[in-house]
Amino acid sequence: MWTLVLRGGAVMSLALAGIQLFDLFFREIRPHRIYTSDEAALLLGVDRRAIVQLVAKGDIPGSKVDGNYRILGQSLLDYLRK
Repeated sequence: MWTLVLRGGAVMSLALAGIQLFDLFFREIRPHRIYTSDEAALLLGVDRRAIVQLVAKGDIPGSKVDGNYRILGQSLLDYLRK
């Protein structure tokens, strides 16, 4: 029983890592998707602190939800166009 649980966990971990690698190499900002500050940092190639500072200054519109910022993809695209 535990062997199946461990193998299932390993398969899930590999699948999640594959999805993250795909996102890393084939970045595409979708205008209608809502991103976390971590995801936005990954997409823009900066660290999370830079995203938080940009949102706090008002350069990128975002909302704070449960202590973390949520940013609309269109806002990221608009920032990149500036």
